[in-house]
Amino acid sequence: VRSQYENMAETDEPPFPLAGLAPLYRAVADGQQRRLAEGELSVIVDVDASGQALQAAVYKTPDPALASYVAGVLLKQKYKPAVCGGQACAMQFPFRIKLNVE
Repeated sequence: VRSQYENMAETDEPPFPLAGLAPLYRAVADGQQRRLAEGELSVIVDVDASGQALQAAVYKTPDPALASYVAGVLLKQKYKPAVCGGQACAMQFPFRIKLNVE
């Protein structure tokens, strides 16, 4: 996850879903089965210093309905707050996935 962040200090940490990524991937798979969209999906979530998701912005999507669903799932998650200089801070959490129909 750190590799997606530029200029992050060695001791800083990005935000991360408390339940991990598996529930997010399951939710995306459920939505994908209904929509059968193919392509890249990129959603960025603003997470505050308490770990609360504030807003989600869709930057790339093969299907607007699926993107709206995934953004909603991401907004409902509780996050481990980012750490900046040893203190909890606000930071964005990027969620990117390549969707394929098989």
